Amino acid sequence: MQDDSRRDSDASTEEDLSGPAAAQKIADLVRAGNSCFCCTLGMGSQLHARPMTVMEVDEGGVLWFFTEIDSLKNIELDRDPRVTLFFKEGDNAGHLKLDGNVAQV
Repeated sequence: MQDDSRRDSDASTEEDLSGPAAAQKIADLVRAGNSCFCCTLGMGSQLHARPMTVMEVDEGGVLWFFTEIDSLKNIELDRDPRVTLFFKEGDNAGHLKLDGNVAQV
């Protein structure tokens, strides 16, 4: 999943990246803290967030997750594959927000 990457150290600092630079930044930041909040569109059109752990980040910046096939999140993703992922770098650091689409394999 890769679509948009943004890193905020504070409210006034943003970095928009694309291509190989974005893939490398995603890999570096995700590996530093491999858990995130995964937000999907719930059954009643409300946002549904849950913690998830990244299993792998490939060289293209694609994130791999493991989930049970019959989970509620998979039902939600079958209806709408759009997700937003929020990663926190550390106690005094910024965060990474990724928007994209999920492909179930």
